[in-house]
Amino acid sequence: MKNERRVVVTGIGMMCNIGNNKEEILSNLIDEKINFKECEEIAGFKVGRSNMPKIELTQVDSVDKIEWMSDKTINQALQDSSLSINEIEEKDNRFALSFATSLYGVEQSLKGLTDKKQRGLWYLHTRQLISRIAKKYAIKGSVYTTSSACASGTAGAIIGYDLIKNDEADIVLVGGTDYISSLSLYGFNSLQSLSKNICKPFDIDRDGINIGEGSAFFIFEELEHAKSRDKKWYAEVIGCGLANEAYHITSPDPEGEGVLYVMKQAIKQASISPDKIDYINAHGTGTKANDVMELKAIEKLLDKKEHVDTFVSSTKSRTGHCLGSAGSIELGFCLLALSNNLYLNTVGSNEMIEDKLNLLKNREENKELEYILSNSFAFGGNLASILIKKQIEN
Repeated sequence: MKNERRVVVTGIGMMCNIGNNKEEILSNLIDEKINFKECEEIAGFKVGRSNMPKIELTQVDSVDKIEWMSDKTINQALQDSSLSINEIEEKDNRFALSFATSLYGVEQSLKGLTDKKQRGLWYLHTRQLISRIAKKYAIKGSVYTTSSACASGTAGAIIGYDLIKNDEADIVLVGGTDYISSLSLYGFNSLQSLSKNICKPFDIDRDGINIGEGSAFFIFEELEHAKSRDKKWYAEVIGCGLANEAYHITSPDPEGEGVLYVMKQAIKQASISPDKIDYINAHGTGTKANDVMELKAIEKLLDKKEHVDTFVSSTKSRTGHCLGSAGSIELGFCLLALSNNLYLNTVGSNEMIEDKLNLLKNREENKELEYILSNSFAFGGNLASILIKKQIEN
């Protein structure tokens, strides 16, 4: 019988509003720092803008913010995993790419609306990023772009996981990038979903989201392949769940049945019981509808009427909602939390919504983290969960 293929994470590259690399981000996660700024596009709102130079499109082949951030974090992930472009090229079709975004091409499309002379060229370049990444990094294996709104980052990671599990690749470059655009700001504002303050997930007085931006890329690698390179890893990816709740284009199912399903799928694939999960990084947007629904689903998942050790929080309280890259950035946070035994409290939320299992109470490092589940939900009913495990063997 063929040995089951296992997936580990051997490299991390990240940038968002709390840091330009994983070292800065880890330090600021430990210190519970936040970095929100006044919104330039819509006065009176705050955003989690990354610490990056201002980038404007001047020509049809210019690098935009998403490509710039992607390039920086891809290089960080490759360096962290000790991979060179020559080594990627030598892997031929056994090295794949899974990229997630919800906003790439928006700036080019907006330019096309105003630049009538080069309109066609602007539209042509709205879909060139993925091929440019593949060419630059000599990726000859399968290439995927996932754009399932705010579930994109986690869904893209699941694609990378499946490619390795199904023996279609030995290494997959997995990641997601999105930026703060006028399109997303005005869109969420029209839905009356933006907070005028710093968002407060799971708080009784929560009033909406802050938009954030960032990029996170990872090296997913088959376990034996990582061992053959004598490469250490951060964690093992052991389960995932994907679904669509088919309920409403923007509102979640208030009963959270679809959310419960994807969490159960991830746990079933991992062959563990729900009470083994030490930490759930919730989607936790800070909107009235999402937080109650998600907590209800988690309580059903744990299926107990008394205190359990599982801890639930939302790191969107630190970054804002990074849209298509949210799942990627939050997976990065979970990997750093797992490898540093760091409990990521919901910063800024004080009076929590009713929580019969005591899941939302701030935690100290009083228990070793071993299993972490990360949730991502999106418009259109898109749902994704991914489960990681700390690895003792190395």
